Amino acid sequence: MGAGFDGYLRADGPAELCSNRAVFGDVDACMLFAPSCDPVKLALSDKSCFIPVFIPGQLFFNPPIMSDALEPIALPLIPQVAGTTLVMAAGARTIDASLGILFARGVGCNGQPAAGLTFGSAPSAPMAGALYQVNGVLSAAATATDASGIGCLWGVGFGFSRVSAYAGAREVASVGVQIAPATVTYVTLAP
Repeated sequence: MGAGFDGYLRADGPAELCSNRAVFGDVDACMLFAPSCDPVKLALSDKSCFIPVFIPGQLFFNPPIMSDALEPIALPLIPQVAGTTLVMAAGARTIDASLGILFARGVGCNGQPAAGLTFGSAPSAPMAGALYQVNGVLSAAATATDASGIGCLWGVGFGFSRVSAYAGAREVASVGVQIAPATVTYVTLAP
């Protein structure tokens, strides 16, 4: 048996031309995600006109992997246009590509999802906000995790961040992660 793996997995999907309505739908993807792209000159060789189909994701393993996993570990990929909906639902009017989105799942001592938790990150960004899952849907009105233990922090500053779970005012778990710009970071917070 080796020492295990303590780190993260990063997934980047394919990129498409921002004007591709078959991929991005009726959203003006060029204006939202590729502001430096000149839509009049949309050239296939202009890299600024290509955007990822999925928001890049990174999954931090907490606790570290110390043995073979008996079940697959999922890394959800969020379509680029769904990310816009997510951020707008959180109350933002613009998307800042220099910031990241963090999905956290809080679990108890038994490894099962924990209800009633709130999440925070330090250092905090001025644009940061929180959403918590309620009956399978992320909600800006929710103030803590439901039985799923899932929450989302959007507008998290890039670089090293300490992500914490709180039960009331008491910190019950924390872990350090690297937040990348325009990327969704996934982490589990366990006591």
